[in-house]
Amino acid sequence: PAAGPEAVRWAELALPRLPETAAHRRVLAAAYAAAGRRADAAATALFALDQAREAGDAALAAEIERELRRYAAALAP
Repeated sequence: PAAGPEAVRWAELALPRLPETAAHRRVLAAAYAAAGRRADAAATALFALDQAREAGDAALAAEIERELRRYAAALAP
């Protein structure tokens, strides 16, 4: 997890410079998760999931759904 905050920093810097895609949001969600920011990871993954569905990318949506379940499980008491 020591690399988590660094991953978040780079992902947050890169995201505004990249096309708005579910794949890019997914990277940010993973960075948040690696940094222990599970609530941010879940919220970002939900946004990415909506984007993937809107784009008709069922495979990416399925991957994000799996990741979202892991993030949600980490938030459960």
